[in-house]
Amino acid sequence: MNRFTILSALLFIRAATAWGQCTVTKDGFGQVVTICESYVSEAAYRFPASSHQQVMLLGSEFYTFPVLQKGTIQLDESGKAIPCYLAFNLVNHEVTCQISKDIAPKIVTPYAFTINGNTFIRQPKAMLGIKYEAYVMLVYNGQTKLLKSLTSRLIQKSIRNGYEKSSSFEGYYQTKERYYIQIGDTPPQPVSLTKRSLETVLRDPSGQLSATIPDKRLTESDVVKIVTNYDSRLPETTLNNTQLSNDIGFTDFLQKNVKYPNIAWNNGAYGRVYAGFDVDETGQITNVKLLSPDNVGFGFDQAVTRAFEKLSKVKSDYAGNYVLPVTFTYTNRSVSSTNNVPINTLPADRLEGRTVLPELVVPVVISKTGLTSREVWGYYK
Repeated sequence: MNRFTILSALLFIRAATAWGQCTVTKDGFGQVVTICESYVSEAAYRFPASSHQQVMLLGSEFYTFPVLQKGTIQLDESGKAIPCYLAFNLVNHEVTCQISKDIAPKIVTPYAFTINGNTFIRQPKAMLGIKYEAYVMLVYNGQTKLLKSLTSRLIQKSIRNGYEKSSSFEGYYQTKERYYIQIGDTPPQPVSLTKRSLETVLRDPSGQLSATIPDKRLTESDVVKIVTNYDSRLPETTLNNTQLSNDIGFTDFLQKNVKYPNIAWNNGAYGRVYAGFDVDETGQITNVKLLSPDNVGFGFDQAVTRAFEKLSKVKSDYAGNYVLPVTFTYTNRSVSSTNNVPINTLPADRLEGRTVLPELVVPVVISKTGLTSREVWGYYK
């Protein structure tokens, strides 16, 4: 099983040269190589039509070597794991399954598969900006998931074989990794292995998570630890994800339209507002009201209700009763780099049995000397 033969319909960089049968193997120096038979047309090179040559490529388009590995496929989310020999093509994300040596391999599109000890999950075509069926590796599987997309492409460039000066490769396969974070059931969001990128995706108004992320270039292992830490800090209410909390358009609209009140930041005020609202069977947003105490005089209440007035309708599938916590955080760099985060929260008995959505954070950063800060938490009506 150390050799794997495929039929390739790819065209080489010279359009007149077509590839036929390709074999993935290892050379004497332990390098994975793909060897293809190429056929050159008579019109292009004035050679006999039957002339051909072997083309050597460094690496292969497959995830593993040997290409076929013992693994399992899961046909749907609730289905059982079926053992088979698997090959995963990183160029077109095709999965080949061979149930037994007596049965020919066939291309399958399972919900998930495990190969080489790693689990891959199929992603909808509309996600990740990819137009074809794609699979991502499940690097960390918690309430928050760390996913990795692996794609490969052929770089058609002659390179010298580092072991034998007399031979060269006509190209090589280049694998690219992309990472995504998925919080609960929300769509995966692309993330780079940097502190700034993680802070953007893992919104933590307390600032405690940020303090644990090093400023250096992070490794995959570092990010797993950070995401694990993030999971441990998630309040139970934010894990109650609904279809509405998965709607990026809903969240983005409010993020853009809830503005930090000028009078609040001019007075160093920060606070938290809980907005209750209903979505009826037609998708209309109704009964918007503040469940938290009135923050009289600083405009937090009005900033939230004005945004909801502009967002009059969502999908009818989201019918239900909700509460959205909106947290206004405040940083005055002339005084301190500390991010001031409100600590007051709404008691459970005042949630009125509503589904609590993930918190919306509205930050402000200013530089104003001599201005002290304070949390505003008013009084109940």
